[in-house]
Amino acid sequence: MKLFLLIFCILASLVFTEAIQTMDLCRSNCNTYIDTNSKKTCIERCGIVN
Repeated sequence: MKLFLLIFCILASLVFTEAIQTMDLCRSNCNTYIDTNSKKTCIERCGIVN
C-alpha cells in the first residue's frame, strides 16, 4: 500500500511539472502570435490575460 502511494505521488508530481512547463511554453508563445485568432485561442486555453 505504501509503495502504491509512493508511485502515485511520483507520477502526480511528474504530471504537475509537465503541466507547468506546458503552461510556460504556451505563455511565451502567446506573445509571439501575430494572428489574433491564435492568440485568443491560446489565451483561452492557458487562462492568460495580457
